[in-house]
Amino acid sequence: MKNLTWNKRTVGILLVVICLVQLAVSLYFGSQKSFLMCDELFTYGAANYDGGIMMEFPLNDWMTGDVFMDYVAPQENAFSYDIPYDNQALDVHPPLYYYLIHTIASFQPYEFSYWTGIGLNIALFLGCAVALYFLVCELVNSKGCALLASLLYGLSYGGLNTMLFIRMYMLFALALLLHLLVYVKYWEREKIPARGFVFLGLTLVLGAMTQYYFLIAAFFLGVWYTFKLLFGKRFRELGIYLGTVVAAAALSLSLFPPMWDQIFHGSRGTQAQSKFWVFEGYPRSLLNMFDIISDQMFRGYLWPVLGVIVVLIVLFVLRFKRLPLKESMKMLPVVFMSAGYFLLVTKIAPEITDRYMMPLFPVVLLLAICFFYMLFGKLAFRREASLTVCAVFGLFLCMPTLQGTVPSYSYNWMKPHTELMKQYADKKAVYIDREFYWWEYYDLMQVMRENSDFYVISYARIIQDDIDSALEYTAEDDEVIVYVGNTALDEEITEYIKNTVKAKEMIPLDQFSRYTVYRGVR
Repeated sequence: MKNLTWNKRTVGILLVVICLVQLAVSLYFGSQKSFLMCDELFTYGAANYDGGIMMEFPLNDWMTGDVFMDYVAPQENAFSYDIPYDNQALDVHPPLYYYLIHTIASFQPYEFSYWTGIGLNIALFLGCAVALYFLVCELVNSKGCALLASLLYGLSYGGLNTMLFIRMYMLFALALLLHLLVYVKYWEREKIPARGFVFLGLTLVLGAMTQYYFLIAAFFLGVWYTFKLLFGKRFRELGIYLGTVVAAAALSLSLFPPMWDQIFHGSRGTQAQSKFWVFEGYPRSLLNMFDIISDQMFRGYLWPVLGVIVVLIVLFVLRFKRLPLKESMKMLPVVFMSAGYFLLVTKIAPEITDRYMMPLFPVVLLLAICFFYMLFGKLAFRREASLTVCAVFGLFLCMPTLQGTVPSYSYNWMKPHTELMKQYADKKAVYIDREFYWWEYYDLMQVMRENSDFYVISYARIIQDDIDSALEYTAEDDEVIVYVGNTALDEEITEYIKNTVKAKEMIPLDQFSRYTVYRGVR
């Protein structure tokens, strides 16, 4: 480390190597993607389907895989950007990510691929690695620490899980890192240059057009730097700053006018407002969301990590008779924003799940690395030793993915089930359930589309005429694939299934989630 010269050429080569390693790892885990949860399926539909947000899914009728393809692929509507705009105007999110998905899908408009979303997310993931490098450089003035942080995020379970989740959260993470970089690079100076205000406005628009929770992070950063400028009596810069924020808001609203109603009057906005005033269960929600960050970014050891940082701060105080405020001054607004985002988003989020913390994953990682590097360096008087400690710590955190643990949003456990159904692609299929669960049907549709035709029966609504009509279409078939939504097959539903498909024998074929699949042999 001592003999390594951190010139631009060396740093550039190392950063390219890190990006290539991250690309290889991302492609490997991306190839494991075998399924889309319903929200990921909504991403494709919102970007490409001209029939509204939801898939048309008629009950008691024969369908082919075309009903799936009509939903997920642009087909004759390639490069028709009014589709994602109109769909998101009816939904609860801004449209930028869906524009990008639609653009990529439009180059092969009659095909569907997981790589449409994964490829986009990989590009954004690499952008996060580069943004992390420059951000950490600004925070601790160490190219070695910055390169390490970039590498570790690219190898982290949480980072790879975000990449595999085909929603807007990877773009959100990049927008947040760029927004932080603008503040740390330009707002910590004695005079803010004009380009600082321009870049701030651009990142505000980028984030606002990506996900509305970005505005929460921007709010806490805005509070911090408003008071910083106010207490510094930099009133002229404060005025330009607030004007930039207003201009960015106006530009965002002009690009996507439904934004105002979605934030303040839409279903998600009113839900957030109502949840803000309810505190029952909030402590438990905080612990659960904390555990999500801990599990995905720190292998479940975030509490010990925070404990070590506290101990190092105490040792610093004992040794230097002061708090490390000077050394961590640039990190404090990042800590303030992260804490505010965590507390408020946990309070108003519709559910406690990892997606809402994904944009914070690279931020909490860089904070841990930066605090370790800064405190160890000051206590040991050697940056090389501090960097070694951070490297060992980081590699420990990345051990699951280095050992081949596949992140959960790959849904690689579904691969055997979809592959099995491909063996019966020439067979018709019937789906029978006691009730109509639309969110589960979106999942099941991905498996059923492997069959030549399929029929969906809602047991709660079916009448004999519908059964007879369904059977006419399969009269010449010696067997039919039967999907059953109620895996507890009591005598009543078993008899109903046999009568419906006219099967002499029901041979178990597969089971996943709450579904059982049979070969109905006639």
